[in-house]
Parts: sequence; C-alpha cells; structure tokens
Amino acid sequence: MATHSMHVVEPHRKITKSTVIFLHGRGSTGDDFAEEIFEGINIVNNPLFDYTKWLFPTAPTTRSEQSNMELTEWFDLASTSNPHNQPGRQVGGLTRAVNRILLPIDEEIQQGIPASNIILGSMSQGYVTAVHVLNSYLLLHPNEPLGGFVGISGWVPGATGGLPGQLNMARAGYFGKINMPVLLTHSEDDEVIEAERRNQHAWSQACV
Repeated sequence: MATHSMHVVEPHRKITKSTVIFLHGRGSTGDDFAEEIFEGINIVNNPLFDYTKWLFPTAPTTRSEQSNMELTEWFDLASTSNPHNQPGRQVGGLTRAVNRILLPIDEEIQQGIPASNIILGSMSQGYVTAVHVLNSYLLLHPNEPLGGFVGISGWVPGATGGLPGQLNMARAGYFGKINMPVLLTHSEDDEVIEAERRNQHAWSQACV
C-alpha cells in the first residue's frame, strides 16, 4: 500500500478563513483531481476564494480484486456496474478512509477554522466515502454541522443496510434534517456509475 498524500493549495491571501476538502474518484489522485477542479475555477482571480485553503487527499494504492490491478481507491468494489453488490467487501477500506478524512477536518477546527467554514466535496467513489465521513462527523458533533457538502456522480453503499455500525446509512434517520447546504448532482451520461444510482438512497431524496 502506498503512502497517503495530500495536495494542498494555500489561500491566495496567505490567511485561512475557510477550507474545502475534496475527495477524488477511483483511480485518480489528489494532484490530478485538483488540476481538473481548477480548470473550471480560477481561484487566483476570484475574491470568493481569497482566504480558502483547498485539501485534496489521495486514496491509498491497493490491488483491486474487481479489476485485478493496482490503483488508487478508497475501498474495494465487487462491481462498478452494481456498487451495492457484496457490501461487506467495502467495510475495511471504507472504515479506514472515513477515519483518515476525519483527521484533517479535526485539524482545521483545531487551527481555528469554524466547522461552519469547512466544505466537504467529493466525486464518484470519493462521494461515497465523503457521505460516510459526514455521517460519522455528525454522530460525533451533532450540533456543529459543516459549512456544506458537495457530491458528484456517486452512490451510497449501506443505504438499505448491509454495512455494520456507523457505516450503515439506514441508521442515520436524521441525515435529511441536517442544517447545512447540500449539493448532490449526477451526470446523465456517466459511463461508470449509472445515473439511477443517485436515487437509490433515502439521503439524497431527503436533501435535494
């Protein structure tokens, strides 16, 4: 397993007042995902981001049982066409990923950034991980929601059960009642995760 890395983009004004943590999809890296994100966002000349730090963690490199090759992934999958298949295979990696991403959230808060000024963003498999990060964070800090959540082209394993403990989204009945902005979106022509997967969990139905 490769050493985890974090691509960090410091604020243009050198002072941090808000933080965005963005999780990439399967097979990508924090460096590559940052480059893709900033192709559409000019943070240097946009005053909205003058005091925003961007964090792009990279998932560990593991040998995927599904593809029989080494790649970066937050957890292993039995099938990308049916990501709800064999949810037990996802538990170990997903649990480690959740615990890992909770760390920079706590670190930013300890450095004086209010939770309300921290945005958690994600795409594809990173979306899946980020939803569970948010779920775990809210279980620990129910009265301190983050500033917002962005999920792009993903799904939620465990929405109908099948995952143990904090990873079972069926437990999070309060999830649709969180007092924070949420943006969930999915490309209609996504060739990896079919668009109908976006409607297979009650959380997205409650939040959008």
